[in-house]
Amino acid sequence: MESLVAGAARPRREAHVVADVTFDAVSFRYAASTTDVLDGVSLEFRAGEITWLFGPLGAGCTTLLLVAAGLAPRHTGGTLVGAVSLLGRDPQTTESARSGQIGFVTATPELQLSGIAATVWEEVAFTPANLGWPIERIRSAADRALGLLGIEHLAHRSPRTLSGGELQRTVIASMAVLQPKVWLLDEPASSLDQSGRIRTYELFRAEADAGAIVILA
Repeated sequence: MESLVAGAARPRREAHVVADVTFDAVSFRYAASTTDVLDGVSLEFRAGEITWLFGPLGAGCTTLLLVAAGLAPRHTGGTLVGAVSLLGRDPQTTESARSGQIGFVTATPELQLSGIAATVWEEVAFTPANLGWPIERIRSAADRALGLLGIEHLAHRSPRTLSGGELQRTVIASMAVLQPKVWLLDEPASSLDQSGRIRTYELFRAEADAGAIVILA
């Protein structure tokens, strides 16, 4: 199987050098498979950097994001070997995503909707509300996130009426509202037009410049 290529990520360094997200000799195999999707991967991803993961279908780019987020194998099943550290902790045993440290955007944004929000604004505010943020902080952060993605005009629309590109930007806004320390992004601009892509990638660049880790596949 052909391997993924990480553009800008660095090979694993000596143990005394602390990176923000690290993979140390990580292999992963899905339960229904007889081969490893990830095979001995050792990489580090640092704050302030954007990393692109490249590879043919099946190379493991999406799987690497799932492992980094702590979703594989906890929710996908399978076997994980090696050590993964996310902000100094094992993502398999912590709830980083729930604390707002991770902004994870999948290639199927329609599956990331809460399913109960009546409007786009409520969708963006959903996770901060569940985290117990004060209402004024929620309002300010949600309005800011909508502005960053240029979707203020969609605030009162039902998420179920959105186009593919509008839906994609809504899901990204629902992560941006948290100002996460780590962005894990699987084809985040696949449904966007050129102007939408430019605006979205400008956001990711700004997040990295502010100290976030940004990993795209």
